Amino acid sequence: MDEKDDQDRPLVPTFSGILSLLAEKSKGEESTWFPFIQILPKTFHTPLFWSPADLDELKGTSLHVSLEAQNISTLKELDYIRQQEKLLQRIFPSSDTDTPSTSQNLPKEIKTSDWLWAFSVFRSRHLKIENFLFMFPIVDLFNFANKANVDVIIEGEVVKLVAAKDILSGQPLHINDGLVGNRDLLDYYGFVIQDNIHDYYPVGIGLDNSDSLYMKKKGLFQRKGIKEGAVFPLQRLSVNQELIFALRIYHLSVYDFSEADNAFDGKMISVQNEYEVCNSLIDLCEASLEGLTHSIKSDNIMLNKKIPFKLRSAIRIRKAEKRILLANLKLAKQILEKVEEQWQYRSYDIPTGMKEEL
Repeated sequence: MDEKDDQDRPLVPTFSGILSLLAEKSKGEESTWFPFIQILPKTFHTPLFWSPADLDELKGTSLHVSLEAQNISTLKELDYIRQQEKLLQRIFPSSDTDTPSTSQNLPKEIKTSDWLWAFSVFRSRHLKIENFLFMFPIVDLFNFANKANVDVIIEGEVVKLVAAKDILSGQPLHINDGLVGNRDLLDYYGFVIQDNIHDYYPVGIGLDNSDSLYMKKKGLFQRKGIKEGAVFPLQRLSVNQELIFALRIYHLSVYDFSEADNAFDGKMISVQNEYEVCNSLIDLCEASLEGLTHSIKSDNIMLNKKIPFKLRSAIRIRKAEKRILLANLKLAKQILEKVEEQWQYRSYDIPTGMKEEL
C-alpha cells in the first residue's frame, strides 16, 4: 500500500478506540487510566473466542455468517495497522514536536491476542455521541436488561445515569442498550436472554444496478429513507413493513411503475407485484431454513438438559431464528393464497414473456 493510500484511507472509529486502549495499556501504571484498565475483563465469552467445534453449533444461523466476515475483517485491519507507522503517528499525535509520538507506547508488534482483547473491550463497552465512540468508566460496568431501571442520558460531553423508577436498597442496577436480540447480545457481550422478544433474522435487500429501472427505484428508496443494501429485521410476532416496501419496489416493472406510490401508503402496487413479493419472502425463508438442520423439538430437548454455556447459547440463537423464519414463511404463504385469489381480477394482462417466468 503506497503512501497516498496510507494518508487517505479513513480509519474505522472502532479501531481508533482499540489503538487508544492499547496505547494506554502499554503505559502501565504511568497511564491515567491504569486503575480503570486493571478492572476491565481479561477474558470473553463472545463467539470471537469460541473453538471451531463450538462455532459449528451456530452453523446455518445468520450470526455464523456474520462472524466469519467479522473475523476476517478484524484480522485484516490488524495486518494493515501493523504496517502503518505513519498511520499510528497520525492517530496518536504529539503536542510537542520534540517529543516522540505517543505511538511509541504501542508494542513494536501488536499481538493478535492483545488486538482481539482490545477489540472486544471497546466494542462491548463504548457509547456513541454524535459521530464519535467513547468508553466511559462506571457507565460501562452496568449490567444489561431489557427491563432497565437506569436510563443513560447523554447531554453534550456529559453522561448522566438517572433512575427510571424507584430502586430498593441492594437491588441490581441495569441499563438498556436498546431493543437487542440474542444474536447481537452474544456477538457483542457474550450472553443471551431466554425467550428474547427482540430476536430477529436480518434480511438484506440490494437493487440490481443492471435493472433499467435502477435509478428510479433507487430514488424511491431514498425518498423512503432506505439506504442501498439496507438490512431489515424479520421478527416472529410482527411484519416488517419497511421490508415489504423494499420488496415491492425491488419487484417493480415498467408495467406497474405508475402505481409505485401505493407502496408509500402500505398498499399493494399490483397483483403481479405482490405475487412476486410473497414468493421472494417464501424463497428466502425456505432457503434459510435449509441451513438450520436441527429441529425445534430436538433443540428444546437439549435445552432441558445440563449442557455447556456455549452450546446452550448457540441453541437459543438457532431455535429463535428457525421460529422467526417459520412464522414469516407461514404468513407469506397465507398472503400468497389471497393474492392468487385476486389473480383473475388483475387490471391488465401480463406480457407473454413474464407469464412464462411465473
